Amino acid sequence: MKNTDAIKAFLALGQETRLNIFRLIVQRGDTGLTPSEMIEKLGVANATLSFHLKELVGADLLSVERQSRNLIYRPNAGLVQELSGFLLENCCGGKSCAPVLILKRAKATLANGPGTNGAGNGGSGVYIAGTAHGNFIGGYNNSVIPQNTFSGNARYGIEIVGTANNNTVFNSVIGLGTTQVSAFGNGLGGIYIGGGSNNNSVIAYTPSSSYTAMSSVISGNTGDGVLIADTAFNNTVQGNYFGYGKLSIVGNLVAGLFPNTLLPIHVTSSGSGNVITPNNP
Repeated sequence: MKNTDAIKAFLALGQETRLNIFRLIVQRGDTGLTPSEMIEKLGVANATLSFHLKELVGADLLSVERQSRNLIYRPNAGLVQELSGFLLENCCGGKSCAPVLILKRAKATLANGPGTNGAGNGGSGVYIAGTAHGNFIGGYNNSVIPQNTFSGNARYGIEIVGTANNNTVFNSVIGLGTTQVSAFGNGLGGIYIGGGSNNNSVIAYTPSSSYTAMSSVISGNTGDGVLIADTAFNNTVQGNYFGYGKLSIVGNLVAGLFPNTLLPIHVTSSGSGNVITPNNP
């Protein structure tokens, strides 16, 4: 990315209302938003909104598509990733700051130990897209330190988008520090399941009879704990702990210590067949 392209994007985002509009649209991902939905959520005047949307589209931060009588605005995810790469190109003393990316068809079990450098990724902690089906994100061994910690990332702890189906998240901490005694929230939310991503599970998973069912703790995030977008069908969120944390490293989970700033689980209107209960809110 050229400096001039980055400056153009940053100038477009350098106004509070415009930044709020952009962040709202980013939260909806590929589903996008209509102007009327933005007015309802942000309380801005129609003329003001039109002006700022024009600026964001002109900076290539948003795309716009007409569907019947509605205009649908969506984030330009490619440009956002380029901006993140531009800013982080030489960070971390030459060590990679990139998130885990699973972009093509794969069947993998991801069970990473928690990071210890206290810094999240510029995007999401794990990004699963395209035809990446049947992946397992979790660890099989319970301990004081969880098998996976996806926290402090600029976007989501885990992001499942495109047509990525039949992926399973279990036994992970999303939005807390590794010891679960402090919040280290992700910037847009805990887990995002985008439109077209179906039959994914965030569950208390039992890999075999040798193990007990292992849940995830999803707490302290800016945004929803789990957001399931429009046209995402038959996803399951069950048996997890939302807003929980610990008072000490070896203590038990305590309810309400680190709530997510929006809903524990947010399922938008047009998706069907999604199972979201029981959980520990």
